[in-house]
Amino acid sequence: MNKPEKTHSVVTPHELWLLNGGVDRRQPSGVDAGFKFRNGFLMLAALYFIGRLLFIPQLTLASFNFPPVMHDQSFNLQMRGFYTLAVATVYAFSYAKDWHFSRVALICATLSFASLVSDAFNIYSLAVGPMAPLIIFSILIRLGVIYCLFMNSVRDNLAPPLPRSFFK
Repeated sequence: MNKPEKTHSVVTPHELWLLNGGVDRRQPSGVDAGFKFRNGFLMLAALYFIGRLLFIPQLTLASFNFPPVMHDQSFNLQMRGFYTLAVATVYAFSYAKDWHFSRVALICATLSFASLVSDAFNIYSLAVGPMAPLIIFSILIRLGVIYCLFMNSVRDNLAPPLPRSFFK
């Protein structure tokens, strides 16, 4: 009679674990020290824009040099401030809890870029005369925010380990 053949696995248990998705998606090879500085910059920029848009919209509008026939835009600026506050809150929660952080950071970067392009056509083009230095400063800060959000999205695998904090 035939002897039953010994069955042995072609794949080791460790390899089977790897094939079944046992590898952590994020295997950090170190922590990017730039996260602390980029998040600090993002926090200061959010406070700057939220403060200007929510609490002093008239001062912000005065720096645009709009023609006198244009109606008051302070309500629109305050709504933009609430929008910025909502996006910053979602980003902060995503970073602190590691809730789809790379996707949220990329979405925030995309929203910031789309908002900047939209403002270039709908706001900055309506200004009369040369641009005020404060507006140019704000545009440069917005470009910095887009860069930091994009870099945080790309370097997500080098984020600090959980639990995360903005003040470490």
